[in-house]
Amino acid sequence: MRDEEYIENLERRKEDQMPIVLTPAEVMDILDVGKNTMYRLLNTGELRAVRIGRSWRITGDALEEYLLMK
Repeated sequence: MRDEEYIENLERRKEDQMPIVLTPAEVMDILDVGKNTMYRLLNTGELRAVRIGRSWRITGDALEEYLLMK
């Protein structure tokens, strides 16, 4: 296997394994909701997310789960 093929295969595997991570602003655009609603969803746990320092991050899986509940 050539180095180029190896690197391409490695990148493809990374994309398959790495979760999509979104910011609250990106999710606000997707859901078409305001800032207050977004942070209410995060603070109540209705939309699963993790807090890193003062920042929230939402995985693509958590967003999909929320959309399926609605």
